[in-house]
Amino acid sequence: MPDQNLPSVATDLDKIVDVLTRQLGYQRVSTLGLDPTGAGLRLELSRFFRDADRRPDDLVIVYYAGHGDVLGANDHVLLPTDSDPAHLKATSVATADLAQLILEETVVRQVLVILDTCYAGTGADDLAVRAFASLGRSVGTGIERPGVVLLTATRPREVASPGVFAAAFAHAIDDLATAAYAPPDLAVGAVVGVLNRYLPAYQRARLHVLGALGEPPPFLPNPRYQPRLAGLDLETQRWIREQRAEDLRTHFEPRGRGSSWRPSRARSSPAAARFWGSLPAGSPNCPGTRKPESSPAIRGRGSRPCWAAW
Repeated sequence: MPDQNLPSVATDLDKIVDVLTRQLGYQRVSTLGLDPTGAGLRLELSRFFRDADRRPDDLVIVYYAGHGDVLGANDHVLLPTDSDPAHLKATSVATADLAQLILEETVVRQVLVILDTCYAGTGADDLAVRAFASLGRSVGTGIERPGVVLLTATRPREVASPGVFAAAFAHAIDDLATAAYAPPDLAVGAVVGVLNRYLPAYQRARLHVLGALGEPPPFLPNPRYQPRLAGLDLETQRWIREQRAEDLRTHFEPRGRGSSWRPSRARSSPAAARFWGSLPAGSPNCPGTRKPESSPAIRGRGSRPCWAAW
């Protein structure tokens, strides 16, 4: 709403962008920018989900941060930049309408919707009712794990504190309590469980899983995934990872630079760890670097990660 700016939205969006693109290998595809109008939001969602490049195996995450409200009996709405407080019914976007925009007349059947607004739990309830009916068309698409997952920053009657959800989400992705090094994906339920530990006591994230037969789609690749560590307990996994990091720091990196290791010099020289052999660490030919999209946690998963964020 134009008279009630949320300065934390830009920071929240940047934080979510960083987690999903840098850590999890997604691609940001939205062109909306900050402060979209209601018509702009609807049109962008419609264009993206109906684009000829969409495929049934696409994994899509839609993140919305901003104002939310409840009108009438229990109708949750999103309040874009052109919403009018005197005419909210006419100028807001009904959260339930997102189901039509993202699930009807499209082949996409794996969508994670994240609502970071006040009373978002009510919005998820509204959206779930409409989305459930649309998911019947996923039969016959060949997708192993179709489904729509709704993650909200609050429960139905809770107000969202600015900035706390995005920070908690980033912490949950990094936390070993969510998953260690063995599973290729982070279970969404586990992420929410850890995420709630980082939220204040008066605010709790909530999860809906719709249309998934068994496990929901693999929306969140494990950034710590190491298949060689599968089957080992958490303490052993941690010890092996720490030992490898120590070997790299004290043995391989110094010899790659053609010198013996000197602890005081290695710690004090910023250039000491920037090279692997004779190539800069940022070089595409350097064997010590890898782009996120080539990560084993992404490659060969049978799906094409893509991300729409608003």
